[in-house]
Amino acid sequence: MITLHDVDLAVKEARRAVKNGAVGLSICPEPINGRQIHDRYFDPLWQEAQEMNIPICFHPPARPQQPQVSKDRFEGHPNQALLVNPLRNPIEQILAVSAFTAGGVLERFGKLKVAFLEGNCSWLPWLLYRIDEYWEMQGAMADVPLRKKPSEYFKEQCFISVDVDEALVKNVIDYLGDDNIVISTDYPHIDCRWPHALDEFLTTPISEQSKKNILWDNCVRLYGVS
Repeated sequence: MITLHDVDLAVKEARRAVKNGAVGLSICPEPINGRQIHDRYFDPLWQEAQEMNIPICFHPPARPQQPQVSKDRFEGHPNQALLVNPLRNPIEQILAVSAFTAGGVLERFGKLKVAFLEGNCSWLPWLLYRIDEYWEMQGAMADVPLRKKPSEYFKEQCFISVDVDEALVKNVIDYLGDDNIVISTDYPHIDCRWPHALDEFLTTPISEQSKKNILWDNCVRLYGVS
C-alpha cells in the first residue's frame, strides 16, 4: 500500500516494497492534498513504477480521509446504505480510468501498467465510448495533447477486475475483448461470495478461453509472474 501524501516518500517506499518481493503497488485513486491523481506532481512515482516494471493497482479505500464522491454526496442522508457503498468503488474507478487515459498519464508513461481493481467492469464500455467521443470532438483543445484515443491507452496498458457474479462482463468482452480483465473475489470482505466465489464465476456465460484468460493468463501478464 503506497500513500500519495509525499511523492518522494512514495517512491522510496515503492522501491523498498519491490526489493522485498512486492509485485504491484496498491494505491487509492481519490484526490489527496488538493491534487488529482493525474497531477504531474505524482509523475516521479509513475516513472519509478514504469522503470521497475511494476503495475500501479488502484483500489478505493473503505474509510478514506480524502474526498470520495458517493460518501460526500450521500452519507448522512436517507438510505445511505443503498447509495454510498454500491456507488463508491465504481465511481472512484471511473474517475481514475478517466484521469489516467484522458488526463494524459499514459501518454507520458507509455510502458506503465495500471490496474483498476474491485470496482466492477460493466461500466467500462460506456466510459471509453464517452471519453473517446470527447477526444474526437474537443481533443484539439486539450492542454495535454493525446496522440491516441483514451480507449487505446486502456487497451494497451490497463487491466480491470470483474466481480465473480458480474454477468455483464460478457458485454465488456464483446466491446473490448478479454485481454484486459482480471478476477476479483473480494475475499474476505462481507460482500464476497466465499467459499463459492470461483464456482460462481465459472457459471458466467462467456467462453472457456475467456475464463482462462481472466483467471490466469491476464493476471500473469499484469504482475509479471508465472
